[in-house]
Formats: sequence, structure tokens, C-alpha cells
Amino acid sequence: MIVEHRMYLPLAAVIIAIACLIRRATGRYSLPLFLILALVLGGLTAQRNREYQSEAGLWLDTLAKCPTNDRAHNNLGTLLARSGQFAQAAEHFEAAIRLRPDAADAHYNLGNALCRLGRRDEAIAHYEHALRANPQMPDAELALGSAIEESGQPGAAIPHYEQALRLEPQHAETHNRLGTALAKSGRPREAIPHFEQALRLRPGQPQVHNNLGNALRAANRHREAIAHYEQAIQLDPAFAEAHTNLARTYAQTGRMTDAIRHFKQALAITPSSPECHDELGMALVMDGRVSEGLTHFKEALRIAPDMAQAHLHLALILDELGHRTEAAAHFEAARRLGIDLSQ
Repeated sequence: MIVEHRMYLPLAAVIIAIACLIRRATGRYSLPLFLILALVLGGLTAQRNREYQSEAGLWLDTLAKCPTNDRAHNNLGTLLARSGQFAQAAEHFEAAIRLRPDAADAHYNLGNALCRLGRRDEAIAHYEHALRANPQMPDAELALGSAIEESGQPGAAIPHYEQALRLEPQHAETHNRLGTALAKSGRPREAIPHFEQALRLRPGQPQVHNNLGNALRAANRHREAIAHYEQAIQLDPAFAEAHTNLARTYAQTGRMTDAIRHFKQALAITPSSPECHDELGMALVMDGRVSEGLTHFKEALRIAPDMAQAHLHLALILDELGHRTEAAAHFEAARRLGIDLSQ
């Protein structure tokens, strides 16, 4: 079916030859027979054209005629995955692998589908199989690193991102993912050049500006961090995480008015964030606005009753205000939730 279009011109000559033979053999009946032949062939062509209008229809038709075509299973699975039908896509990728066990593309595609279905451990096994079959697959290295990182092992993901970059050095997202894994592994200074390279390769990414801001803040380069958070917000004014990170950096550098403004902007976007209420409460208290701060600690606990940090902050302020009994209850809650009060 892939090459049927190449047969149309040669077939025209064949049909003409058949028509000539019919005319010689049948004489006066040749025209009706030729018309019947033309109608049959025209009908078949119309049917094929309808099938070709849908790429999925093309591969379904291929599989109906040749169920052992692994490429058709893989291509149909890819189309299903693009439309969000990951379970059905996985079935076709699995069929492709049964037919050709070392099909690197099918293993890679199955890994992607399984990740979307929340079956990360199985996905990792298929990415690894894809790379055994074809070690020169940067996309599979990137996907494997991402799956490992998302399973809570950023350090173990780093070698896969590095290998992906050896295979494809100018890939912006791989630089971003490597930077993220390095930062999570406590190596922010090594992460910074990868975020910077990601932005050189693909400017205008608010998430990467935010990631770079986080790495710069961890490296105590606060002024540069602020510039990147501001750039992230300029690109995406509704980016609550960037507002929160900018507020944290302002608070760290003593600019409480600016910190409060951005915490409030973050809450306007995500009003049910207990962390943001808690941090805004602390900024307000440090700015001398204690009663407002108490309101936000209480709101944090209304949203997340087991938030140990908010219990501790509320307890400290209540104790400072002389509300000993109420403070004691929150100290006890903080202790019960895992905070060591002996320090």
C-alpha cells in the first residue's frame, strides 16, 4: 500500500492493452465490457481514496490484509498515541514487538505510551531495550533519563541526559532536563550553564527562565535570579511558580514589600496553595503586619490541616503574642507531624 501510487501510470498501459484484447475478442460487445471494467476499477479506486483520506484507515486496511506487518502496527500506534489513545496505542506497539522483538522504534514508542499510562517501571525497561537495539537514539536516552528522574532518582538520570547530549549536542530540552537533574542533586552551579544553553538554543521559554532562576538563587546569585524570574513572568504573567520564586528571592534579600506583592499575585492565580499562604504569612509578619500574617497561617491550615511548617509558624507567632494555650496546641501538632522542637 505504501507504493500503490507508483503503480497508477504503469497500470494505465495495462488497462489499455486489456481493452484492446477485449475489442479483438468480442467485436461489437467490446464497448459495454470496457465500460464495466472501467466502472469496477473506478469503484476500487474510489474505495482506496476513501481509505487514504485517513492515515489511520490506511494502516488499519494494511493490517486487515497483512496482520503480520510490524511497521503498520507501529505507525497505527503512533497515530493513536497522538490522539491521546495511549492504551490502544500500547497494544499495537506490543504487537509490533511480538513480530519484531528488536524493533527499537516500537520499544521507544511503547515506553512513551506506558509513561502516559503511569506505568513508569515498564516504560524504563522498554527504553532500555530500545537503546540495546539502537544505542544511537538520543530521544530514547532523553526519555529514559526523564522516566528515571520522575521516579525520584535525579542523580541516576544524569548519565542518560549526558549521553543524549553527546548524540545530539544542540537539543534545548535535553540541556534543560540535565540542568534540572543537576540542580535536584545539589549541583546548581553545574546546572546553570545547561539552562543558559537551553535558552540560547530556544529563547522565550518561561519554565527554563524559572529553572535558571532557581539554580542562580541556590548559588546565591540573587540579582541574576530575580532577572530570570521577571523574564519568566513577562513571558507568562499567569506563571504562579515564578511569582512565588521571585517572592522568595525578594524575601531572602530583605525586600518584603516586593515579596508580599508577588506572593499575593501567586495566590491570585492559585488561591488554594497552602505553601504560598504560609510563606506570605511569614513575609507579612517580618514586615510587621502580624494580624494579616496570622490570617494566612490559618488559611494554610484550613487547606492543609497536616502542614507541619504552618503549625510551627502559627505556634511561634501565637507564643510571641502571649497566647500560650493556643500556641501549645500548634507546637504539639508540629511535633506530631515530624518537626523536631528540641533544636
